[in-house]
Amino acid sequence: MVYSRIILIISIMTASAVLAQKSSSVTTMPAEPVEPIAISTVPPDADIPTVNSRLLKINYDVSDELKKKHAPGRLWYRLNEGSWQRGGQIDAGDPIEFSAGEQGVYEFAIDFSVVTNPSVSQPASSAARIKCFVDYSKPLLQLIDVGYGGGKVLVRWKAFDAHFPDRPIELYLVRPSGARLLGKFANSGAAVVSVDPSELPAQVKIIATDRAGNSMIELSRTVPAVGEEKTTSKPAAPTTAPAITTRSVVQEPPVIIPKPHRNIRDGDRKAALHEYKLASEYRYRGQQDLAILHFKRAIELDAEFVDPYIEIGSVLMTMQRYNDATGFYLQSLGLNPRSVRAWQGLAKAKLRTYQYQQAKYCLEKVVELDKGNVEGWLGLGDANWTLGEKNEAKLAWEQAGELIKKDNLENMVPLLDSRLNLIRDLTDKK
Repeated sequence: MVYSRIILIISIMTASAVLAQKSSSVTTMPAEPVEPIAISTVPPDADIPTVNSRLLKINYDVSDELKKKHAPGRLWYRLNEGSWQRGGQIDAGDPIEFSAGEQGVYEFAIDFSVVTNPSVSQPASSAARIKCFVDYSKPLLQLIDVGYGGGKVLVRWKAFDAHFPDRPIELYLVRPSGARLLGKFANSGAAVVSVDPSELPAQVKIIATDRAGNSMIELSRTVPAVGEEKTTSKPAAPTTAPAITTRSVVQEPPVIIPKPHRNIRDGDRKAALHEYKLASEYRYRGQQDLAILHFKRAIELDAEFVDPYIEIGSVLMTMQRYNDATGFYLQSLGLNPRSVRAWQGLAKAKLRTYQYQQAKYCLEKVVELDKGNVEGWLGLGDANWTLGEKNEAKLAWEQAGELIKKDNLENMVPLLDSRLNLIRDLTDKK
């Protein structure tokens, strides 16, 4: 990430301090990295310089006469041609630091004609002005699949950004000896590229870059050499359940690693919430891939925002990617070990992967944290029943029954009855 510096050169045209813009340019200098925020929807003008930092430094030049007078001036700014806003009061020639809280087209004006009059709501028409387009969002990028066969590599991807050039995607074949550019492509699609077998094994690197220079990089798993496995896709989830483990086999509780606290700026929190809401909308529409991408964007902006981790886990569960879901539930618990939703989601993932002892542990945490959680008590009974712990299953289901009766949850009565019938059948056989 670079720190973008806008140079605004202003000259005095008359003794009355009427200002006119003389020239403008954009240069770069190092600065501390800043996190990207939500993608702007404002299209930049081709003639407006584009910068990829929220931190701007405005330099300007004035006449020697005005410098001698030590006359104060005023910085004005507006976003996307909205209302003018007052910036700080400035001294002739002193640089101005400006923090762009949002993305879009900024217009700046420096006015030395009227400074102290509070009734003035905009700069004078003679004030020197400059525009720049601020875009510091990284593109959203998903590497869908990479496969190899017949001397060709197949790559499929999706990338999203409000301001992509015509061919924003670069594909590289990466080996320990170096990287080879395979080509430049559109933001979404597939490519079949010929690769000499001697170049394998290797990885495919994909880079998505927007007009402002913001980039996102994804690296594939290793493309195997000839004679090895033909695709890097993940194996399909098991379709049949293995035999239930005996009680003598102990599965350790899931390991929760606390995440270190980090300071998050207010602007990043607001942007993360925006991405979270956008992801939720995509999920409601059934666009799960986009939902995951925007939930991840929220995490990039605010790594301590627990809900996106849980939501990604939930989406991955619907996609039957249970092991991947487990990872996100564990990350959320590292941030908040008292999250009932995370423990409940993790329990479902463990049940789906036949880790019944760990599922029981998670469900015990659910009802410990939320004693009125009917679904937790039903699930705990199910896990105990599967493990052969019939009495414990009966107690958990009966607890669920008391809650169902207390809260008048008629829609859950059939779920409870089907389970209690198992207990009755077992008793009748005795």
